[in-house]
Amino acid sequence: MNSGIIHSVSKATRVLSVVADAPSGLSVTEISQKTGIQLSTCHHLVKTLLQDNLLQRAAQPHQYVLGQTVRYWGNQYLRQHPLPDLVQDTLNSVARETGETTYLAIWRETRSVIIAIAHGSQALRVDGLVLHYGSHTLARASGKLLLAFQDAQTVETVLSQEPLIPRTPRTLTQPDQIYQELARIRTDQVAYDREEFEVGIQCIAVPVYTLEQRVIAALSISYPSVRSTHESEYVCILKHAAHDLLWIGGVELEYYLASLGNGASR
Repeated sequence: MNSGIIHSVSKATRVLSVVADAPSGLSVTEISQKTGIQLSTCHHLVKTLLQDNLLQRAAQPHQYVLGQTVRYWGNQYLRQHPLPDLVQDTLNSVARETGETTYLAIWRETRSVIIAIAHGSQALRVDGLVLHYGSHTLARASGKLLLAFQDAQTVETVLSQEPLIPRTPRTLTQPDQIYQELARIRTDQVAYDREEFEVGIQCIAVPVYTLEQRVIAALSISYPSVRSTHESEYVCILKHAAHDLLWIGGVELEYYLASLGNGASR
């Protein structure tokens, strides 16, 4: 027996770990089965973790998912652990080449979260798109792209949880339109925000893949609609940069990005 180890804390971290690996949550019985912790003990641990907002009840009855405290910890982790130089250098390179503001986003729980930004030389700032921003997933190119590569249950959860309220007259709000758009994104490997987040502003996002060809992040740029004639050029620049990210950064960068979000998507 290790001296000084508080076993109840160790058990609680095991509970959080198995719940974190289950996108739609787990029941207490499933937690007990996956951790090997007695069912009665799991009941007490879950009750305590609920009290501290480390767990919360899922949409499905008797299921539990990670709570708001974990999200807060995740944001603090980002602040305490700066991204590898390769990531910021890549964003800076795209911003210099295009003159446009460049973003890197990951999928966390049920939303797309911005984890890095490089401002372009053009005088453009999109209101709200700041570090750690994660709202209006369905109105953003990076949000739609990352959602397109999630499993069907996650897509259904997002559509049921996120209010389908238009930010602009061009925001997609009909489920059938959204499903069609997600299918197109999976085929074309690129997502667009055509003034859906802000009038007069467009955005392009491309997937960043792991070495096993699973989507781990979205690389995107935003630009005024008057510069949309550069769209095909921007897509090529983004795809080249996204390709370089993982081939240069390798498994180490893949693990780092996965640790910030939900891991890689199909």
